[in-house]
Amino acid sequence: MQQASDSPVLNYRTLAPKPRCEFRWGILAFIVGVISAICGPALTMASYSIYVSNDVILLFLLASWVISFGNGSWRNIHSESARFGCAGPFTCDARWRGDSDIHALGREPLQHSSDRSVHKGPMTRHITFLFALLLAASISLAADAPAKKVRLFILSGQSNMKGVDPDTSFTPMVTKAFPDDDCVVVHSAYSGQLIRTWYKDWKLPAGADATPIRGRNGIHYDQLIDAIKDAMKGKAEPISITFCWMQGEADSNHKGYGAVYAEALQGLIDQLQKDLGRKDIDVVIGRISDYGNNDPENRPDWNVVRKAQVEWAEKYPRGAWFDTDDLNGTENGLHYGKNGWKQLGERFAAKAIEMIKSPTTKP
Repeated sequence: MQQASDSPVLNYRTLAPKPRCEFRWGILAFIVGVISAICGPALTMASYSIYVSNDVILLFLLASWVISFGNGSWRNIHSESARFGCAGPFTCDARWRGDSDIHALGREPLQHSSDRSVHKGPMTRHITFLFALLLAASISLAADAPAKKVRLFILSGQSNMKGVDPDTSFTPMVTKAFPDDDCVVVHSAYSGQLIRTWYKDWKLPAGADATPIRGRNGIHYDQLIDAIKDAMKGKAEPISITFCWMQGEADSNHKGYGAVYAEALQGLIDQLQKDLGRKDIDVVIGRISDYGNNDPENRPDWNVVRKAQVEWAEKYPRGAWFDTDDLNGTENGLHYGKNGWKQLGERFAAKAIEMIKSPTTKP
């Protein structure tokens, strides 16, 4: 007759088939690490007041492995019950273990079938402390993380500016030029509008035709300011502001309107400086094309407005202008078309970048 072993012999048929896995803390830390890795960069892009560093993400992922391994290492399963354990760091507790293994590890022995309690030891307390410590460290790092510098770019005007898609022309260039900054681009344009719909104190020139006057002065300016406020919510004070202006065709169509164009343009910039609380606003003007140069009957003030735009930009201390005569295609149209609008956005971006990186001082 075979002598009974000192260790309890497991009966696999009667043993409960659903072992209890003890890896809750490891799983929790792992989930937090994965969420941080996925959402951290997105949060950083969405709001620069939220910052999740790569170091914090790494700490969470590393902690999940250490915590999980720690849980498993405190639970050495008897060789006879190994088939009920989980391989790897997430070790299952099959509840039945031999005293020899427990004593070999210097641990307190588990009870046998008469007592199914599970020995957990102090590891759970250490895990709780470690997780809280990592969470506190991440909060501290987030609080100390530097916020990105903000640069504000405002694109406004009438139909040719409305045709510009900043996402495919302007924005890629400025974000590439200033990769470490938050480049905020505001696009607000309306077809066929006189400059008076931006300049609130515009007055009809003496002897000019009042027929084109519709609506109130400054209506599109108010819409522009609202768009700027929405775009700047929750952001820091911009370190640079650039105003890109593509307008003037509507004013060029009416006799006498060109005579007050420069005054209106200066008034528009004065409004921006007052409402944004900044005097250091760069202004880039896209001079209207040569479409109406030789059509004085239908475009009586076309060349007057072109000249006013150039003279104002060259006189204004932070002003610049560029030519658009080659953007309206082989048929010399009023509108530049898809390709012309893309080039227009790129030219505004190039000039804006140049003014920021190489500021010039005018008398």
